[in-house]
Amino acid sequence: FRKQMGSMREKHPSIAHNFTALRKKALEVAFEETGYEVKENVENAFNAFITARNDVLLYDDSLRAVKALRDRGMIVGAITNGNADVWETKQMGELFDFAIKAEDAGKPKPSKEPFEIAVACCREVLKDVEAAHPSEEPTAGSLGWNVVESEIMHVGDCLRSDVHGAKQAGFFAIWINRGANGGKSLGTREGVETKPDFVVRGLDEIAAKL
Repeated sequence: FRKQMGSMREKHPSIAHNFTALRKKALEVAFEETGYEVKENVENAFNAFITARNDVLLYDDSLRAVKALRDRGMIVGAITNGNADVWETKQMGELFDFAIKAEDAGKPKPSKEPFEIAVACCREVLKDVEAAHPSEEPTAGSLGWNVVESEIMHVGDCLRSDVHGAKQAGFFAIWINRGANGGKSLGTREGVETKPDFVVRGLDEIAAKL
């Protein structure tokens, strides 16, 4: 099936960033080739897949770290190149203010579009907070109820998609490397020169360093 997904990506480059559309097209071909009814089976198969995809096994530090950031009054969002639904993730969904998928942004990380949408989402969240609490002092950002790119911290495990993309967008970039880089230098891994603002081995380190 992975080969079929790769084939769909080559045949349909305009939706190469859209894993939902690619998977459904791959399923269509699979059911057509095996003689099964296509439409209903595609939807059933995809629904089974996405349900399992959203049943995420979290790292031990995930919930603790995100809750710590929220307790400090920070806005928490997600940018993903995949098609997992943050809102359907057990225990985590309620902790996020927004979530952006590549299929919604029109392009994947490291393209600028997902990061630009993230900036807009942060500003909308702050507007809502300001409207709800007009007499309170803002707890996020140094520019009152506004936010600029340099005040947004992006955390990711991919140097190309996350670090390179975030730095190009003007974000503060944190590379989470849980020890899987095999000793390769930051400058050569994944073919990018961009270096993160700092590196952490786990999410707990982020709250500790802020």
